[in-house]
Amino acid sequence: QFGEIINQIVDDATPSIMINYKSRKEAELAMLKGRNFQDRLLSVTWVSSHHLHRGGSGLNSGANANAASARSEQAQVADDDIDLE
Repeated sequence: QFGEIINQIVDDATPSIMINYKSRKEAELAMLKGRNFQDRLLSVTWVSSHHLHRGGSGLNSGANANAASARSEQAQVADDDIDLE
């Protein structure tokens, strides 16, 4: 909806999803306009590529963070009703 998604990491325990967009502009658009989902307000957090390289998110799985984070930024969206299928 907001741009090309490079990668997504779902954490069912939180529940949360980290979405890696192709461009910073797309991620910023998702941050600004993607706070509502199915009539619910989401908590949205910006995650920088530096944070991912350090493994600070706890969701980092080497290859995907290194491949995508150098040219894009991530918007983390938390919601228990997000369906990616």
